[in-house]
This record gives sequence, structure tokens and C-alpha cells, in this order.
Amino acid sequence: RVFCETIRQVRDIHADLAPLNSPEKTENFFYKLCSTQVVARVDAFKTLQVVSQTNTFSSNSVMKALVPITMGMLEKETDPNVVDACAEAIGAVSRQLEWPTYALLVHKVLKELEIAKQPSYRRALLKTLCFIIDSFHFSLAPEERETEAISAVVAESMKPQHHQQPNRGEKRKREQKTKKTADEDKPKTTPVEASRHQTFAEKVAGILIKRVLPVMRKHMIEKEDSGVIIQSNAALAIVKLLVLFPDYVEQVFPPILTMLVIHLKSRVDGLRDSARRTVCDMLKILGPYYVEHVAQELQAQLTKGFGLHVRSYVLSAIIQAVAAGDPPPAPGSLDHCLPLLLDIFITDGMPVSGAAPARPKIREAKSTGHPSAALQVLGTMIAPEALSTFLAPFQSLLAKVHTKKEIAALEDMLRRVMIGMNNNKALPLSDMLEFIQSTLETYLPIPGAVTPGPVQRISRKKTLDARAQKVDDYFTVNLGRTEATERKGISLKPTLHNPHHNEHVLANFALQLLHAYLKRGRLSPKDPAHEEHLKTLFPVVIRAMDSTQARTLLLSIKCLSFIMRLKFTKFELPTGVFMQKVVSILKKMEGEGELEQACIKLATVAIRRGQRKLK
Repeated sequence: RVFCETIRQVRDIHADLAPLNSPEKTENFFYKLCSTQVVARVDAFKTLQVVSQTNTFSSNSVMKALVPITMGMLEKETDPNVVDACAEAIGAVSRQLEWPTYALLVHKVLKELEIAKQPSYRRALLKTLCFIIDSFHFSLAPEERETEAISAVVAESMKPQHHQQPNRGEKRKREQKTKKTADEDKPKTTPVEASRHQTFAEKVAGILIKRVLPVMRKHMIEKEDSGVIIQSNAALAIVKLLVLFPDYVEQVFPPILTMLVIHLKSRVDGLRDSARRTVCDMLKILGPYYVEHVAQELQAQLTKGFGLHVRSYVLSAIIQAVAAGDPPPAPGSLDHCLPLLLDIFITDGMPVSGAAPARPKIREAKSTGHPSAALQVLGTMIAPEALSTFLAPFQSLLAKVHTKKEIAALEDMLRRVMIGMNNNKALPLSDMLEFIQSTLETYLPIPGAVTPGPVQRISRKKTLDARAQKVDDYFTVNLGRTEATERKGISLKPTLHNPHHNEHVLANFALQLLHAYLKRGRLSPKDPAHEEHLKTLFPVVIRAMDSTQARTLLLSIKCLSFIMRLKFTKFELPTGVFMQKVVSILKKMEGEGELEQACIKLATVAIRRGQRKLK
């Protein structure tokens, strides 16, 4: 209050602080700082932030008035809301400073941080330093005078030089000069003179990277009596410094990432949550390129126990955070690490064979849908060139799934992938129709083909011995097995496990994708390219009606119903071919309500199409 009255009466002292020194005490910044109410003190610092956006304070007023007042408040204040508002206000004021004063403010906070003894004061100073780094507003581009000097040197070097014969006096002087020692020829520059030859970017890096960054890294994780505390604002400030100086990313980022991933092994839920949120926020700033580094670190550190659940959960949260960034990432920005991510999510999404182990009592283990959700996000981010890479892990998984539970999990993951691809605007429709056709042609059963796998009569003992040797290759299906046949040792009929039996899963995936495009009306008969693609795709969809899988049959009939509604001009739909198949399916129908309705709907659409042609 004394300072307030002094600058009000003596107008030559800190006259630029007049917008803060209102005659009304309820609007006066200095009076509100002295209030006993927390709300008033918070409002005072918010007033300082607002005024600093519209008014300019001199460096003298900032360093000799505002900074000492706010730093004193940081040391004595106990309420966290006031501390946050105070730190943010210092950061807002630092946006007005020129580089020498800005560097002086950074040095002052670092000095206070080194001598601070109270943990709360250290955290407040660290938070203030982070806000000052956030307010970095200087351009690191070469200065104009440096650019002009460089261009002048280049222009001078480009001038044609006329070599003249030197006279005897000049020649003698050169000979005497060469006789001098190398030490005498070297110019001796002092550190002050050497600093003058540094560029502005080098000066900034000398302070922020070599002085500020080690201090923030030191205080990023603090151990107190209550436990370990992760200062996420310090980690984010380090990342923002690395964005300014990308040459230091490979050197600084991996150790910081390792420190955070180690704390993901903790049994304390709050500590794991803090580490996960910090890593997600860091990658929002750095971008999707460094997701691969994080995935490799998680795969190296979290290898067993509940760490496997934490690894998948954290990586899913990272991908969703990166996808929700502003601006959104470009299509294909995660294609470079797609195999690694798919391996982690598919492994975690598949059920464990045999007796289900007891799941750890942690939040990450209780959540079971995050692998599929991450696959859906990946589907929205891939580029057309990565379609085959995306489908390859699922292709290799077909021969390894045996139980209905595993097949259901695989179908659920592919369904989420289909949803993501359907929402991906970067995938051209023509490329997707070609991808659907090639997938259907590869994984649909060939009509009239015999399923491989010879049927042999083998004794039970030989069968069990063979199963013990080739457990992963085939399994035995026992027909008419009873206790009597086992006692008498009657030979059984084994059936070799054929990986082609599960290929209907990928065929269903392609049909689901085609059905989604047709349902959303993305295929137009007015587009000649769409009509050409459907002309070659239509026979393949009809071929899907020969499948013995109910799901494949249902999807093919639904797709045909939508295709029949489109008015094509370049080719005729073979209505009679699939109508015969529809009639045969209806004859074999046994309580399949949805499939029966789909067949009737397809027949109705075909009849109406024929009536329109007759008219």
C-alpha cells in the first residue's frame, strides 16, 4: 500500500504502472494483493495478466517492482490457486521483455531455485520458470544485419579477381610474415569478444539448454515424505525447449522418457496416472513421429505381470491423445511404427488360451476395450500405402486361433478397424474398392473346391503322440466318442486343422467395409469410376453367397440389396443368378430370422428393379 501511494503521488516513478493503480480499492492491483481473501489475491494476478496484454511495462518497472512483489508472494503464499495465478502472471509479463531483460529474469528465478529450502517454494519457482519458458516470444532466425553481412561476403567472393604481379617490397613483407610462428599469427580473443561473434540462437541455447534445462530435469521428479511427485509442467517445458532447438531432441528426450516410464511400474495408481498424462502431453507437443520411441521404451521396460496391461493401456492413451491434437496429425504419420503398435495391441486384445489367470487389481487390467479402441484410431490415421501392412498381422493370426472366444476377439478388433477406415477421409474410395475386391478374392472359398486335409484312421495312441508333437499344427475332432469306445481302443477319426477355415473372418471384414460405404451413400452411379469398380466387384459379392458361414452370407445379401438400388447404365446386373441362390437359401432356412429377412428384402428389391425396367 505504501508503494501504491508513493507511485501515485510521485508521477515520475513507475508511471507505466498507473493502469494497475486504480483509485478504487476494489479494482486496485496492490490493494487486492494485501487482502486476506484468497479470491481477491487470485483476482489481482488475473488483473495483471489482462493489463499486460493491452499495456506495455518498462523493463525497470518489471524487474524492480512487479517481479520482487510477485516473488515475495510466491515465497509466503500457501494457497495453490494463488501460487498458480502468480506464476502465470509472471509468465504473462515476461512476454513484453526484450532478450537481455528476459535472460536476467530467468537467471533470477534459477538463483532463487538453487537456494530455496522449502519444497513448496521450490515447486512454485519451478512452475514460474515453466510459464516463463512458455512465454518465449523471440525469433531464432538470423538477424537482418547478419544476413546482410553474409550476403556482402558472398558478393565480394563472386567478384572477378585480377591477379597482378606483386612488387619486391610486398614480396619481402610476405616472406617476413610467413616466418612468424603460428601462435603469433593466431588472434587472441577474450571470452567477451568471442561472445560477440555468436548468433542470437547460440546465445539463447547457451542459457536455456545449458543452464535452464538441467535444472528443470533435476526437479522434474521429486521425492518427498508423502511419496514421489512428478512435475509434469517441468517435463512439458523441457519438451517446448526441444521444439525450439530440435538438434538436442535425440540427446535429451530418451533419458526423460526413461525416467517417466520407470514410474509406470509403480503400484500407486496416482503416480502411474501422472506419468501417463505427462507422456501424452509431451507427445502432443513433439508430434506422432516420436510415438515409436515411446512404444519401444514401453516394450523394453514393461515386460511381465501387470506391466503388460499398463503398456497397452498407456500406448492406447498416447495414440488417442496424438490423434486428438490441434492441428490433427497428417494421414500416414504413424505408418512408420505401425507393425510395432499392431503387435502390442493385437497381443493384448487376444484372450489367453487355457485357464484364465487372475487379473491384477489395477485400473489398467480392469479395462479391456482399449486395444480395440486404439486400433480404431489407427484406422482413421493410416495412408492408402499402409493397407497391406495393417492387414498382415491379422492374416498371420488366422492360423493361430482355435476357440470361439479367440475368433470373437479377432472379429471385434477387425470391426473396430473397419469403423476407423470408414471414417478415414484420406483413403480414396477407388483404392478402398480395389482393396475390398482383392481381399474378397483371396479369402472367399472357391466354389466346388475340396477343403484340404486328408481323413485317416489312426489309433488313439498314435493320435495323442502326434498331437503332442504338433500341438500348434492341428487338433483332433472325435466323432461318436464314448466311454465304451475309449475302453475298447476303437480307432478315432481325426481332422487336420486347416487355417483356411478361419479365412471367413477377413472376408467378413471386407464385406463389412463395403456395406458401410454403401449404407453411407458414398458410392454413386453417376460416377463412372465407381460404376467400373462395382462392375468387377459385383460377381465377387455374388460368390460370397456360396459361403457356408452365416455371417458372410448375411453381409453379402445386405451388400447386394444396396447395389441393386443403384441405377447403373454401363452393365446389367445378373438378377437371375443370385435370385436362384436366394430361393435355395430360403428353402434351407431354419430359424435364422435376420438372414431370412435379408433374403426377402433382396428379392423385393430385385423384383421392383425388374418392374422399373418393364415400365
